[in-house]
Amino acid sequence: MLLGQLDLEKPFALSADAVLSPYVFVFYASFIVAFLFTPIMRSIAIHYDIVDRPDGARKMHRMPVAYLGGVAVFLGWLIGLAISQALQLHYWEPGLPTRIDILLPVVFGAVLIVVLGLLDDIRKRGISPMFKILGQMTAAFALLLAGVGDELTEPFFRNLNARLFLYFGYGFTPDVLALMVKFSSGALTVAIVVFCCNATNLMDGLDGLCGGVTSIIALGYVAGMVYLAMYSGVEDSNPAGFRVVLALALA
Repeated sequence: MLLGQLDLEKPFALSADAVLSPYVFVFYASFIVAFLFTPIMRSIAIHYDIVDRPDGARKMHRMPVAYLGGVAVFLGWLIGLAISQALQLHYWEPGLPTRIDILLPVVFGAVLIVVLGLLDDIRKRGISPMFKILGQMTAAFALLLAGVGDELTEPFFRNLNARLFLYFGYGFTPDVLALMVKFSSGALTVAIVVFCCNATNLMDGLDGLCGGVTSIIALGYVAGMVYLAMYSGVEDSNPAGFRVVLALALA
């Protein structure tokens, strides 16, 4: 029996349990690795004096706090993705892939962001803001090359074009519309990556604040990605499963 197989005469919909149950080990593995490596990275940071010292302005902690906690989180995230390769998709049919395809540009972008943050923590004076932004933009371009976010604005422009034809009798040609979608989606994807990276970086002025906020966000991602996977057909089960795995590993 195929997990999630449904009566074709009914609207396609899986339960949340049917989507989550094949991937729950991703969460367990990521949590255990992050839990075990956090004190290890803390000890390494203290030994080599890689600490965040209070400045009385943005950094509100009273005592120096060890850096490198993000490395433990990242290791857990990577292990979660690795574990997903041994798991079966939440929905599949004979003749179609039964395992999640990991988009390597997504992993490359994540590695690049972590390396930038690590360099910023290790160097006494950090790295220049321009160098950070260029690295973040490179990570965003890697996502775009993998097709992630390259059609973000398509619904907006498609509806706008429909309204133009409805009210004025003319609109954008398909080629012009496609060009507008590509450029605007690319710009929006880059802006989102750069904004989110720097937003989390600016939150890191109080010990535990960034981790706490992003964990809540990650749980929101899990709920959203599971909901999308519940209503995605078998043709979209691979990207839908990949999104769930990414969210679980981060959570």
